[in-house]
Amino acid sequence: MKNVSTLKEPVRTELNDLRAQQERLRAFHETLRSTGQKYAAVVERCDKLVNSAEEGVSTVTLDEEKCRLTDEWDALNKQLADREQQVCIALQELGSYTDAYSALSIWLQDTEESIDGFKAMIDKVVELTTDNSKRETLKDQAKKIAQRYAALVENAHNRRSHLHEAIVMTEDWAELSGAFKTWLEATERDLHLLGKIPTDEEKFHQQIQIYQKLQDSIDSKQSDVEKMVHLCPLLAELTSDEEATEIDAVLKKYLTRYENLGARAAECGSLLQQMGEEIANFFERMNALGEWLDKMENEVYKMDAVSVYPNELGDQSTVLAEV
Repeated sequence: MKNVSTLKEPVRTELNDLRAQQERLRAFHETLRSTGQKYAAVVERCDKLVNSAEEGVSTVTLDEEKCRLTDEWDALNKQLADREQQVCIALQELGSYTDAYSALSIWLQDTEESIDGFKAMIDKVVELTTDNSKRETLKDQAKKIAQRYAALVENAHNRRSHLHEAIVMTEDWAELSGAFKTWLEATERDLHLLGKIPTDEEKFHQQIQIYQKLQDSIDSKQSDVEKMVHLCPLLAELTSDEEATEIDAVLKKYLTRYENLGARAAECGSLLQQMGEEIANFFERMNALGEWLDKMENEVYKMDAVSVYPNELGDQSTVLAEV
């Protein structure tokens, strides 16, 4: 489906881009409605075929295809729901940030005008004051007010920078952790299916290839894990204690699942290797036994006619003894 690339877009950081992304997701959601009807029809047809199968007819392939289709459909819908939620949260945060920043900018502008007016008034008062001590006091007060205002503006800019940094980090975290969670769930399901080891040699080699791809996928996610480990403490410094604790708990849960997945995959790989050696030995012994049977059958076939000569009878007896 060509619109599935919409789910792979990173969450935007600009308000207009976010709104356009939300509209694309909404359109994709509408497209999925008709696809959902086709999916339901296929599942219903599959159930009918399984239920109508005669006794002794294997329906394993149909059941497996149905499970695979259901898993992919559920994963697609979940991925869409997660991305819609991420975009919605980003819109709310960016909208709140934009409104707050606009209000703060207006307030700073009004305050700056008031400060300029206050400084002009003090300058006039200083000009009219003949008492040197009062004049210095007024100048000192004006200087302190200007310094406090400058510090306030600098602090506001720093807070704005931190807020923007927190928004960017939150988006990065949501994108990383959301995609990683989806990958974890899908890979855990795939690894579970690998637990059913076939005895057919061809299917076994196919399963080895599936395992190798799964292991490569697990190894490739190490970079994402390192990014989340690096991002988590940075984001925690910019959030509340409660949110920092929640983010840390999510990271630890993902790390535990990732480590368990790696350990289970390694164990599965060892079992597949062991099973592969046993299957190879089994077929080697089977081939040797087949060759021996062919040889013995050929020798016995030669003795269908029993000889009446003593020497030939002796040779036949020797062959039978060897058999």
